[in-house]
Amino acid sequence: MLLLLIAAPVTAMLRGTGDQTLVADMRPEVVSKLLKSVEQKWIHSKAMVLSNTTDNDQAFVDMEQSCIKVSTAIVEGSEGQRDRVSEYMQDVCATDGTNDDKTLCSGFASGITGHMTDDSEFNRDELKLSQFCRNFWEHEVTTAAQAEAKERAEEMEKERVEKEEAEKKAAAQAAEEAQEAAKVKAYEAEEAAKAAKAATSKAAAASNAQTNETSAASTQAQANETSAASGTSNTQTNETSAVSSQTNATATPVEAPATPVEAAAAPVEANSTVEQTTTTPAPASPANSTTNATPAVVVAMVSEKQAKTAAMNATVVKNATVVKNSTVAIRK
Repeated sequence: MLLLLIAAPVTAMLRGTGDQTLVADMRPEVVSKLLKSVEQKWIHSKAMVLSNTTDNDQAFVDMEQSCIKVSTAIVEGSEGQRDRVSEYMQDVCATDGTNDDKTLCSGFASGITGHMTDDSEFNRDELKLSQFCRNFWEHEVTTAAQAEAKERAEEMEKERVEKEEAEKKAAAQAAEEAQEAAKVKAYEAEEAAKAAKAATSKAAAASNAQTNETSAASTQAQANETSAASGTSNTQTNETSAVSSQTNATATPVEAPATPVEAAAAPVEANSTVEQTTTTPAPASPANSTTNATPAVVVAMVSEKQAKTAAMNATVVKNATVVKNSTVAIRK
């Protein structure tokens, strides 16, 4: 019944106002949504005033226009009767919404009824609601704007902290990635150094092997040259031995003297011959010196030569002794 009574006059009042945020439908749920929307705009404007981004007087002028339209529609729709306004606003504020929305709605309703009188005709035709709108702006709207500013500040602080933590996390991750990259780079450098060292060692080993081969070849060549020289020395020694043997073989034989005087002199000559023959091997010392530097085979050959020479010398001495004995026998 109440809705039917207020619908017609409110519709007539709102037509032609040019305010697209207001509607002609005065059902409580519709008016509740409308009131929440305009109240949020008022709170936002007041919050901008508190943050010094909007002028307070200009913000109130904008708020006052929509506030007077909504409140006047409610009063005229109830025929200026305060009780009916109070009952209707209870239905409006009872619809779904947050506690803050309901608190603000209740403040708006009590503000309207508080400015109304018991004279329905006066309320309908002469009631001035600009003072109500001013009080509502300065108190309920300001309180809600302060709460919103605080909430907004907390959100901004939360966003700042989250951003800072995200930046720290990103920096830590970047540092970790850089550290991992440095480890990889150091590992690669170490592996490269190992490979270079191995290559150097391999090259040194190859160089040493080549040097050893060259040294071995040089040693072998020198040994061959020494063997050839030893063979030449042996040949010369053999030739010397042959000459000595030939000399001993062609020595003048000792003849028996015709007279005692010649026989007596014969031993001396024989001894001289023996002494001369014995000393014949002495010139072979240089050959012996050379032979000592040769292999064992050369030494054996020289020793055999010396043995043969000694045997020939002994034979000469023996022959001289026989001649001497013969001479003594003749003298007797």
